[in-house]
Amino acid sequence: MKAKSEDLSKPQNYRPITCLNTLYKIITSLLANKIDNHVDENQILTEEQKGCRRKTQGCKEQLIIDGIIANEAKKRHRNVSVAWLDYQKAFDSVPHSYLIDVLNIYKVNGKIVNFLQHCMKSWRTQLLVNNDRKTSVKTNPIPIESGIFQGDSLSPILFIICLNPLSRLLQSSNLGYKLKGSSTQRLSHLLYVDDAKLYAENEQDLGKLLTITKTFSENIRMKFGYDKCAKIIYKKGKKTTSQNIEHLNIKELDDTEKYKYLGLDQHLIRDTKELKDKTEKKLHTRINKILNTSLNGKNKVKAVNTWAIPTITYTFGVIQWSQTDLERIDRKIRTDMTANRIHHTNASVIRLYLPRRSGGRGLLNLEHLWKKQIINLRKYFKEKQTPLLKVICEIDSYSPLKLKNNDEPTQAPTIREKREEWQGKALHGKYPKALDSGHQTESTSWLTSGSLYGETEGFMCAIQDGVISTKNYKKCILKEDIDDHCRMCKTAPETIQHITSGCPTIAHTEYLKRHNLTAGILHQKIVTKLKLQESEDSYYTYVPQPVIETDSWKVYWDITIRTDKTVAANRPDIVLHDKQRKEAFFIDIAHPNDNNLEKTEREKITKYFELSQEYKAIYKLNKVTVLPIIITSTGIISKNMETYLSKIHLDNKPMIRLMQKSVILETCRIVRKFLNIQE
Repeated sequence: MKAKSEDLSKPQNYRPITCLNTLYKIITSLLANKIDNHVDENQILTEEQKGCRRKTQGCKEQLIIDGIIANEAKKRHRNVSVAWLDYQKAFDSVPHSYLIDVLNIYKVNGKIVNFLQHCMKSWRTQLLVNNDRKTSVKTNPIPIESGIFQGDSLSPILFIICLNPLSRLLQSSNLGYKLKGSSTQRLSHLLYVDDAKLYAENEQDLGKLLTITKTFSENIRMKFGYDKCAKIIYKKGKKTTSQNIEHLNIKELDDTEKYKYLGLDQHLIRDTKELKDKTEKKLHTRINKILNTSLNGKNKVKAVNTWAIPTITYTFGVIQWSQTDLERIDRKIRTDMTANRIHHTNASVIRLYLPRRSGGRGLLNLEHLWKKQIINLRKYFKEKQTPLLKVICEIDSYSPLKLKNNDEPTQAPTIREKREEWQGKALHGKYPKALDSGHQTESTSWLTSGSLYGETEGFMCAIQDGVISTKNYKKCILKEDIDDHCRMCKTAPETIQHITSGCPTIAHTEYLKRHNLTAGILHQKIVTKLKLQESEDSYYTYVPQPVIETDSWKVYWDITIRTDKTVAANRPDIVLHDKQRKEAFFIDIAHPNDNNLEKTEREKITKYFELSQEYKAIYKLNKVTVLPIIITSTGIISKNMETYLSKIHLDNKPMIRLMQKSVILETCRIVRKFLNIQE
């Protein structure tokens, strides 16, 4: 039982949610699909019902139509009477006998009907009540004699089929609000599952529609929750008091009251400013809740996209948002992210809205979403050939869609266009250009895998964007009058590239530690795969043995290779010697700057060529291969990485991603530590 309000003392404030057997849910899902196909093929449902129907815009479609009707009536000073109806315990009240009759009337497959009829006879439930004494009371099985399950994918289509005869009755009543520009088209009601709204030209006609609805509902033993129903009467565009005619035992809204219809408050028309303020407040409340969680960076952005952003996108096409509004809200979201150290103030804004697989952060951009939704909604309304929507398109100069106008809004930029714009930036564009030289899928895996906290993710993006507050950044970008020489080596300009992999003062300490962690991951994976070590340790605690040797293998770690001829480069990071195949591999790891990836890879192969020839001759080997393992200081991975690792049968993507994660964490640590050093 799920509470619908804070008052838990009243039984009516609980919604029963059904926990069903998985196999049963699979079966009913298949049946729902069959019934949906039957309903669509035979055009059984009325146009006014948009609940849980394929190829419709659902709630949003009803809200747009409702808004157009209301604004047309008010601004053209027309008569209109409306009533909002809410069924009491709608799903719980459907009589099983009526449901079976309706399915037979609409010629649903007899096997499906028989299956449902048989199942409903065996429906049972039990109540389990936990009290304060930590004991529980469990009832005997209670037969379910009416109603359908909430939480079952079959229930929505069954319910809207049950209400379809009512919709047909209202449709054939020749009552309703007459749409301007049409001599015949009237709108008597809109339905979204059990949420109904009635429209009439006057109070008397509204009473007749209510009588039809009430009579039908009583006949099938369904009741209105009168405390959740309301009405309003307008004459010549102005609100008037109801005459309380027979059958209108429904509360009338006063001048200040509003009714929440499909999630949005309204009187006759909606108060756009009030709704926008409420929506923004709800949006930012949700965003801040998400940002204050312990979710990783990827999941925080995903939560914003799926839980916070929909609070505002639901209103796109329904209420008017200006480009200025959306830019301001997007800016506020970025400010919230910056306050939580997930996004750097000066980091690339374009990148924030690019997909993670393209090197971005994957955040949804409201302005772009708005453009896409407006274009898609306009296309939907204009391509639908139903009588109602045709007239709606002819009269709409009120909604944000402006359906009467044939001018199409500008398209939102594509991913390719956004990436080109990012790449074209003088400072921010350096990283995406470098990314093209590496393996893009693996190089962006630290973003797509969601293995880092948001703060670390944001800091690394700032490093890649080149906006960290180094001395060179302050001098060249912020135009401060300072000496930009490195605070450590005092020779080169203190750029972010210099800090991450170019400062000789910290090369044998910080860079070496980063390098050894990466090499240690690879070494441990090799000795584990060769069963030279039983279990794996955490990569940051693993200490490689200098020499591990068996009858088949020999593995060296950071050992000087002695040769007959003096060779300058004689200490590769790892040597893997296969005694049986008479083959050896020299593995060397490097973490250069982004723009030196390909150059470093070539240099490593050249560097160890002479040693490989000497080693081959000494041990009479068939082949010695140099394998350069290059991951830049910001995590860009060589395009050849998988090829090299496959030669030693280590085409292990999780291992590559662990090495990348280690590099990124160490680079962030190095930069933070460096910037905290006082001169």
